[in-house]
Amino acid sequence: MAEQPRLTFEQANTIYDILIRHAGADETGRKDFVFAETYPGYHYCDLYRFQGALGFGGTFWHKDGRWYVTTDPEDVAEQPERNNMIQVVNAQLAAAKAASETSAGENG
Repeated sequence: MAEQPRLTFEQANTIYDILIRHAGADETGRKDFVFAETYPGYHYCDLYRFQGALGFGGTFWHKDGRWYVTTDPEDVAEQPERNNMIQVVNAQLAAAKAASETSAGENG
């Protein structure tokens, strides 16, 4: 499968804002996240484990044309309310991606 396009600096920061606000990501992880998702010389990976309020398995995915989060089943078993958190975060990420694509179309 082909590598996903790298995120822009603005996209990566918008995503991390959502992860902080809705999934309890730690601000201290922003620099690493933005670097991993935007730097062209960095080995591409379609996931980034940010943990946060989703537990050790809290993961951001940039895969198959989507931005979304998941967590490990055992993290949901510990705290079932994490399912609701995942739904909220994924809705926010989908809206941010759509806005980003609309903006890129207007500027491109």
